[in-house]
Amino acid sequence: MEKAGRDLRSARVLLEDGDTSGSINRAFYAMFHAATAALAVRGEACSTHRGLISRFSALFIQAGIVPKELGRAYNLAEKVRCESDYSGGPVSRHAAEEVLKDAETFVAVVTERLIPAPRS
Repeated sequence: MEKAGRDLRSARVLLEDGDTSGSINRAFYAMFHAATAALAVRGEACSTHRGLISRFSALFIQAGIVPKELGRAYNLAEKVRCESDYSGGPVSRHAAEEVLKDAETFVAVVTERLIPAPRS
C-alpha cells in the first residue's frame, strides 16, 4: 500500500505540472499496487495486469465488497493508461483528473475494506 500512496502523490504532482500522461500512468499504478496488496493479503498473486484485474473483480467486486463502479474505473484507467503510454497521443487534463480521482477513491476503499489495520 506504500507504493499505492506514493503513486497517488506522484500522480498529483505530475498533473499539477501539466504532465497528464504521466499522471494517468501513476494513478493507474496506484490502483494496480492497491489491488496487488488486496490479493496478497489473501495469499494470492497474479503475473499480468489483466489477470490481476480479473482476479480482483472475482474476489471483491462480484462479491459486493468493492463497488462495481470502482471495477469499471480500474478497467477504464488501464485502457486510458495503455492508450496514453503506447499511442503517444495527447490526454486531456479532464481525463487525467478523472482517472486520478477514481484512483484516490479506489485506493481508499481498498485500504478501508481489504487491508487489515496494523497492530500496535
